[in-house]
Amino acid sequence: SLSGKVDDNTSFKGTLVFGDTFAALGGLNTRNAGAPFNNGGNASDMYIYNLSANFNSALAGQGFNAEVGRVGHQVGKYLWKRSDYTPYYANERWDNGNFIFDGAILGFNFGEAKVNLFGGKNSQRNTVNGNDLNMIGLNLGNPAAVVDTTLGLQAMFGLGDNGKLNLAYIIHDSDVNPTTNGGVNRLSVYGAEADFNFSGLAVSGKYSQSVAGRGDTSVIDSDNSAFEVGLGYKVSNFNLMGGYRRVETNFLAAGSWDRIGTVWNPRNIEGFYAGVNFMPNDTMNVYVKGQFMEAVQAGAAGNPLVSANDDVTSFKVGLDYKLASNWGFKASYEDVRWNYAAGTDPNQRWFHVGFDYGLGANSNVAIGYLYSDVDFKGRQAAFGFGNNRYRGGLITTQLSVKF
Repeated sequence: SLSGKVDDNTSFKGTLVFGDTFAALGGLNTRNAGAPFNNGGNASDMYIYNLSANFNSALAGQGFNAEVGRVGHQVGKYLWKRSDYTPYYANERWDNGNFIFDGAILGFNFGEAKVNLFGGKNSQRNTVNGNDLNMIGLNLGNPAAVVDTTLGLQAMFGLGDNGKLNLAYIIHDSDVNPTTNGGVNRLSVYGAEADFNFSGLAVSGKYSQSVAGRGDTSVIDSDNSAFEVGLGYKVSNFNLMGGYRRVETNFLAAGSWDRIGTVWNPRNIEGFYAGVNFMPNDTMNVYVKGQFMEAVQAGAAGNPLVSANDDVTSFKVGLDYKLASNWGFKASYEDVRWNYAAGTDPNQRWFHVGFDYGLGANSNVAIGYLYSDVDFKGRQAAFGFGNNRYRGGLITTQLSVKF
């Protein structure tokens, strides 16, 4: 990585990456369902992660900034945000939620409000080996259909001293022939997210809709919304949270709202979620969280829950413990049970244990073991997997050095 300043109003940054993670993990937005890890021989690859110039100035008496080049941006969990499909791998490029595109982000400041206009090319940002950095699928019948360009408008406002509001309208266009992709070559997403904090009480609300179309003509504009309301409360050494979520069958936004077992960003689900964090002292954190979801409607093809009477329950319990000033330990257990009105009931379990050791202010070593036991009970096709049973362990070692 290289960054610097040309003058007080102009700066630049760039990151060139070399390694074999793309061959092993796929692109930044790739989910390799059921694919085994390659035990060796992964092809080394190289790519430009970011390369941009940033300009700060004033326009019509208001604050203005522009970032131009290969840039990264996100808007909101139900609007536009990249998912982290590799929870066992800690890396800022994979974990930060930004979509990378070649274009520009223009920011306009109006007092407490800010407006972002962003857009650019969202395909064919290839590595040396020809892998796309973070392809966004628009597959409605054609697996090759991807988003080629994105244009978005985002407005952010302060709501008094305790709140904030985020509004956005985003258009994703594809060069695909719409007759090969369910009549669709455009996806429009719009919505709002609001958050308030009052002396330890957090309240949030999120609503978004997606409309899939052929140019300006709507094709899929029903059963296409998502909303969530949440509450959080912090008292002493407890953090409590809970809420309600509903994601309809045809909600197609490229967001990152949650994971239930092997299903990232599940659709055709509604129900409650809750969690608690207990910190008895400065060195220990114990947490429990759960999701209790059921199907929004019956006959929703392409989603694990297909009957109005189907449901899923997900629990996770974990411990984070600081053994010493530079030693850390963590362990967790996750259990997901899919309950169907008729037929078999898949179950999915994971157990994780890990240590991390700080070698210094800018370096760290992490060692982990993840055991997976997934039994689809014959329903693997509904989850996007090829085999019925997946059981095994993954050992991870990671050295991080920042300089």
